This record gives sequence, C-alpha cells and structure tokens, in this order.
Amino acid sequence: MTQYFSFYGTAKRQEYWAVIFISFAVAFLATLVSEALLFMIDPNAGIASIFVLLAVIIATAWLQLATAVRRCRDAGISPWWVVLFLIPYVNFVLTIVLGVIRSDESNEVMYV
Repeated sequence: MTQYFSFYGTAKRQEYWAVIFISFAVAFLATLVSEALLFMIDPNAGIASIFVLLAVIIATAWLQLATAVRRCRDAGISPWWVVLFLIPYVNFVLTIVLGVIRSDESNEVMYV
C-alpha cells in the first residue's frame, strides 16, 4: 500500500487508471457521507465530517499526484508535467493523456 503514496518508481497505465477511478470513488462517497451528516442527520456532527472529508481529499490528492509522477517516469516524460494538474480544465486533459500514452521500454530497467 505504501508504494501507491510513493513518488519513486514507475506506474503502468493499468495502475494509473485504477488509482484515478478508486480515488474518485472514495472522494465521492466521502462527500456524500459528509453531506448526509451535515444536512440530514445531525448538524453538530457536520464539523467532524468536514475534517474527515478534508483528510480524505488530501489523501486522494497525494495518491493521484504520486501515481501521476510515477506514470510520467514510466512514459519517459518529465515528472514536472504534473504541475499542470493545478490548472483547472487542463488537469482533465492531462489525466487522459497520461492514461493513454505508451510506456517507454527503455525506462523499465532504470526505475525498478
């Protein structure tokens, strides 16, 4: 599990897409639970649910950034391209590009 939060090594396309979809699902479910606690069940529990939601979002963002850096290395491009994830709308395009770009076979021995 710690390999997913690490910025070292490489990540294949399958791993990259799995991390993207799973982290999206976890963040979506955490948002639903947080809103249910905040607005429907108990407004006093809302503050705690906001902190839990914030922790989940930070963890999934770290997970996605670490996997994107490892995916860039696997594709043979500079990991600094991940900085583009901070720009709205560009991050969607970059997610798709990183998910479909081929792996660079010459890097397989270098980053193992």
